[in-house]
Amino acid sequence: MISGRLVFVNEVSAGAFSDFAENQHNWTLNDERDPDADFDEDRPSVSWTTPVGLVTFIDDTVVRCQYIEMTVSSVVDVESKVREIFSCYDREEALANVDLEQDEVCVRRDYRLVACVAGDYNHRVFELAVEGLRSSRSDIRESALIIPQYTHWVEFIPEVTRLGESDPDSTVRRIAGGISVLLEFVAELE
Repeated sequence: MISGRLVFVNEVSAGAFSDFAENQHNWTLNDERDPDADFDEDRPSVSWTTPVGLVTFIDDTVVRCQYIEMTVSSVVDVESKVREIFSCYDREEALANVDLEQDEVCVRRDYRLVACVAGDYNHRVFELAVEGLRSSRSDIRESALIIPQYTHWVEFIPEVTRLGESDPDSTVRRIAGGISVLLEFVAELE
């Protein structure tokens, strides 16, 4: 089985995706939850079994994005169906879309999209985040912090700690300080 993610560029409701999955493609809703599985109330999800595997719709309220996770034998099969109806990005497309010359709202949105499709450690995602963390613009530094906060990659510890200790913007320092504590905790668990 192959794993992959697609993040929706525009907000998509669980109901709209459910209609797409069940009524347009006859995917089977998985309405039984594993009682031993962790439930993340910040990221409610719904899953369907498709002819090629499992598709899960996630409404991530933390970064305010919706995305799907696929554990399937053919990502192309699911992606092509989803892309017929919804505007979405995979990791490479999300990375290519980030332009640090844009206004604050666009940069923040683009960093959110990248965070949602980051997946396991990826050096290109790491480099893009570090580029933002080193920006002269405080709004970009703050937006770039979304990625280490979301991914929990301990590779970010030096950069985030630096911002938490010495960033000229008090908001960036405060946010980075909290994320630094989180990443240090994650590092201790590894």
